[in-house]
Amino acid sequence: MSPYNTPTGAQDKIAATITANAGVKHWIIWGCNDENVQGGVTAMENAGISADNVIGVGLGAYLACKDWSGSKPSGMKAALFINGKDVGALAVQTMYDKLKNSKDFPKEGFAPQHDGQPVVPHIPKVTSVSTVHDRATSAQALALRARIVLACDGLDVPSIVAVARELGITADTVRKWRRRFLAERLDGLVDEPRPGRPPSIAVDEVHPRHRPAT
Repeated sequence: MSPYNTPTGAQDKIAATITANAGVKHWIIWGCNDENVQGGVTAMENAGISADNVIGVGLGAYLACKDWSGSKPSGMKAALFINGKDVGALAVQTMYDKLKNSKDFPKEGFAPQHDGQPVVPHIPKVTSVSTVHDRATSAQALALRARIVLACDGLDVPSIVAVARELGITADTVRKWRRRFLAERLDGLVDEPRPGRPPSIAVDEVHPRHRPAT
């Protein structure tokens, strides 16, 4: 972490800026998080600059709320609140869509969505043992492909046969995923869409036809 991304680090840096610009009476402070702004506001207070002459705008609002809960005026005048739950939910949905449906990562993401509603990941519920197996198999396959790429990396690149022997797979498998990764990077490690018409029944709706007698 940059030393300027902590309140103390930002305070030291801005204190020097105040000293070098002693004639400035009104200040606007903003940064990439609340820590930057909080450090600047503290530096202003220590320099004897009134909170009325400081406009600090934070990002996160976790430190700003502490300032506002106090009894004395603060140079922290505003902050953009970021809901970690919405951001995390959007990240989960984006990763699921990429790994399960081969959907490209969006260039931009918005959390919450434009309608103001919270983001709720749409991940189908598991309704059968076969579904669990399919999902586990997909995750294991992706992990194996990642191990193949990592094993083929480095200054002393081992042979295809050596990597295959180390991972307990065939040389053709190593060759395939290494070639896919070199051509398409991470996108190449995801399964390609299967040819033909998509199934009319979702995988999660399929139940075993035969069940043990009770």
